[in-house]
Amino acid sequence: NTQVQEWLDQPRVAKHAVSISDLFYERFDPQNKSKMSEADFANKCQQLKENFRLDVENNEAQKLLCSMVNVVASTLRTNLYMPQRYALAMRLDPSVLFTQNEKNDAEKMPAYGTFFVYGRRFKGFHVRFKDIARGGLRIVTPSTSEFLALEQSRHFDEAYNLAHAQQLKNKDIPEGGSKAVILLDVISTSAL
Repeated sequence: NTQVQEWLDQPRVAKHAVSISDLFYERFDPQNKSKMSEADFANKCQQLKENFRLDVENNEAQKLLCSMVNVVASTLRTNLYMPQRYALAMRLDPSVLFTQNEKNDAEKMPAYGTFFVYGRRFKGFHVRFKDIARGGLRIVTPSTSEFLALEQSRHFDEAYNLAHAQQLKNKDIPEGGSKAVILLDVISTSAL
């Protein structure tokens, strides 16, 4: 999204984005001997959000920064510090990607696990409804930048809905439903 990039390019917003990144690094650093307690972490998140409200004038940019803090707070595990990794992977609290209406919707089943993977020219979501689950993999290769933007906007919803359908299909067997959807950026790859 070019609007998001414009906000992040503003020095006042960029410095806060860096502080969110620092929080992520600090939270998951295996070399960090003085691990932050959950209470300290929650206080730090609140302080960052208060800093955004005081320092960033644009309300939409404030919401973006607060959402970024929420994603850090909802990250359960990551491979950030793994040597020779080819992509960044995060296990997320499944509720972080739901809107408030979806969280209140009794029909919306909470997933057991939600994983996000970000690589050089791809992004992926994997959603599962039980620890042991079966489903499949869908690879999306949009042919234009417009289709790429469209697919990015519905990427998680597609993975969730396909996994949920698989969960309903698997109702009579012990395995839960799951699905992974990988979005390839073939536009930038074809430019090479």
